[in-house]
Amino acid sequence: MKLPIPPPDTPDLDQLRNLFQGMPGDRAPTWGKMNAGQMLEHCHRFNELCLGRVKVSLPIRWIARLIGPMFLRKLLPKSPKDGPKNLRTLEPIRVDSMDAVDVESARARLLASIDALLALPATGHRHPLYGPMDAAQVHGLAAHHMGHHAHQFGLW
Repeated sequence: MKLPIPPPDTPDLDQLRNLFQGMPGDRAPTWGKMNAGQMLEHCHRFNELCLGRVKVSLPIRWIARLIGPMFLRKLLPKSPKDGPKNLRTLEPIRVDSMDAVDVESARARLLASIDALLALPATGHRHPLYGPMDAAQVHGLAAHHMGHHAHQFGLW
């Protein structure tokens, strides 16, 4: 699948790693229901999905293959700051507002998942929802998502 490149204001994975590494654990969001620990855990789970480590049901995979490319072509060219807020989240990566999450543990998992994304081989990756992608596309997708949440917490 050919995906658009995220806009120039999208932080890259190294920049996001630094933003999340230095984020205070009690940082409050400007919108949404997640606290800092829940957001870090959600971003970690999204990265794990991108890495193929999160299982998704067959019906969800079918739907994602059908409408996912249209969604990504519309979303990715926009700044992560302009992304839709409070979208319904896919069950395997959802962190409920009542979930107690240890901030430092979630941060460590997120940073490790960013490192794993950076270590992807250039080609030959298969996203569980969107199918074949190269590393640059996976990086762009993950950076756009994490950039959206970094903006949610006023990190950029």
